[in-house]
Amino acid sequence: METGLKKFFAYFENRMAQADRRAEKAERRIDLSIRRLVKLESRAEAFDKKLELSISNLGQASKNLEQTNKNLEQTNKNLVQFGKKLEKSIKDQEAFSEMQSKMNQYFLTQIKKNGHK
Repeated sequence: METGLKKFFAYFENRMAQADRRAEKAERRIDLSIRRLVKLESRAEAFDKKLELSISNLGQASKNLEQTNKNLEQTNKNLVQFGKKLEKSIKDQEAFSEMQSKMNQYFLTQIKKNGHK
């Protein structure tokens, strides 16, 4: 029976050694998984920071766009006012030109009537 007991202990020791090797391999896989998770977490944090920065930049860009729109509206108003002034100036110039033409005609008829002296 002693040989049976020796065989059992040898078998048991062999099985325990196999279990230890499997446990070591499992522990290495767990360590590797933990390292991967830590890397993933740091990447996720970096992504979150970039995302927050992008959101902040979008907010600033939105404000800049609003200011640009206000500036464009003011420029448009200024252009409308300039257009009105230009129209008035053209009308004034046309009236002046018409008056000048009538004056020239008057003087020409006067010169023709009185003759050139």
